This record gives sequence, C-alpha cells and structure tokens, in this order.
Amino acid sequence: MIKNNIFALILHLLIGFLIALFYQSVENFNSLGIYLDIMFSIVVLGLYFLTGYFLGGKLISLQKKSIMNLMSVSSISFISIGLWIYCSLNENGVILAKAIWLYYFNYNFFIIPLAAIMKKWANFYAYLWNFKIIISFIPVLLIWLGMEVKRFCRLQCAANQDRGI
Repeated sequence: MIKNNIFALILHLLIGFLIALFYQSVENFNSLGIYLDIMFSIVVLGLYFLTGYFLGGKLISLQKKSIMNLMSVSSISFISIGLWIYCSLNENGVILAKAIWLYYFNYNFFIIPLAAIMKKWANFYAYLWNFKIIISFIPVLLIWLGMEVKRFCRLQCAANQDRGI
C-alpha cells in the first residue's frame, strides 16, 4: 500500500508538471500572437488529464478489495485536504487572501489551465473557487477507476480461462 501511495503521488506531481509545461507553451504561443483555439486547449488538457490518471491507475499494483485499492492511492487527497485546511485557516491573515491558495493550486496544478480558461465565464470560475475541496478527490477517483478496470479485466480473464474460452 505504501508503494502505491508513493507511486500515485509521483504520478500526480508528474502529470501536474507536464500539464504546467503544456499550459506554459500555450501561453507563450498566445503571447507571440499565435492564438491557439481555447476549445482545443481544453480538449487536449482534459484528455491528457483524464487518460494520464486513468492509465496511471492501471500501472499500480492491485490490492485484494476495492476499498483497499482506493486507500492505497489516497495520499494525494490527504495531502491536498491538508493544504486546503492550511490555506483556509491562514486566508484571513494574509493581505492578498487569494495568494495563500497558491500552495493548494500548485499541488493541484491540473486545475490551473482549466480555471484560467474558464475565468472568462465568471460564474463557472466563482463556482469552481467555492468548491475547491472537491478538486482534492478527482485524481484519486480517476486512479482508482483505472485500478478497478484493471481488476475487472483480470477477473474476466480468469473467468474466461476457467470456462475454457
């Protein structure tokens, strides 16, 4: 379980780093006057984000039960919730209240490009800002889903072999 948590944490940081690189390259192109289509950016980032976590979950070793699979990758959420609590408690004492949230959003960098694009739709951005704790669970759920698909495929293969298919 500890190996899975470490692997999931490294996967989370790696995906965040790669999304940051892609997002920065999009911003650089836009500053040069080469405007990439916003919908293209959303689709690429969304697909990369979803497939990265999902396929990463298929690489993680399985536990005996589904709940154990979920707990074996939950370190991402625990750290994220800890950062969320820290930022929430310290938000009032900071002159720039939203600056304290950089810790949280740097750890959950996968949401920054989407939030920057969605900022144009102010209602959605305000909605996202109010429910930032939910962001903490998205990577874990996607990794767990990848693990469960892997588990289901293994069970189906074993059942097919028993039937002689």
